[in-house]
Amino acid sequence: MNDETTELSYPAIVERLLDACAGTDSGHLLIATSDNRSARVAIDRGQIVSVFCQGQRGLAALSKFRSIAAGRVRFSASAIPKHEHDTSLPPTSKILGFLSKGLAQEGSASAGKRGALTVDVVRQAVTEEATEYLGPMGAPICEEYFDDTDNLATRSGLFSVITGVAAEIDDAEKGAKFKKDVLQRLKDHLKS
Repeated sequence: MNDETTELSYPAIVERLLDACAGTDSGHLLIATSDNRSARVAIDRGQIVSVFCQGQRGLAALSKFRSIAAGRVRFSASAIPKHEHDTSLPPTSKILGFLSKGLAQEGSASAGKRGALTVDVVRQAVTEEATEYLGPMGAPICEEYFDDTDNLATRSGLFSVITGVAAEIDDAEKGAKFKKDVLQRLKDHLKS
């Protein structure tokens, strides 16, 4: 991600965070808010490990983060030291779900078009890939995440499920590969 010189809306900031969590990158997503405050999200191999916003850390910072109206965003790639990991935070999938809750329902305009990502296509792709990595427990684990997601047709809902299921895979490298495989499969579907 490059430095931003233009101000982004809150939904666009959440999209940047989703992008940062989609891969296996590590670093800080830095936000300078429109009201001259700051926020920082530490991401370690695609997982949110700490949040700082408007003088608050951890869970308190998440509520403050949702109050951001707009801001400039920059991703600074770097290793995240273990002492910066906040073990009180919920899993990344839950954080992304919380931060994106109530945002406009993106993605619904493409429903019905050839190659469009429907909820059924997403469910099938995630479930089949999860079964490859988790065996027969893949499907019931996916169902738990599908049930916890407000709208699987949104990008944030999709990333919430993918990140959550990836966290269930014991090997972090395999979890990262699972995320990459699901996203590639969905991209391939869009091309068909």
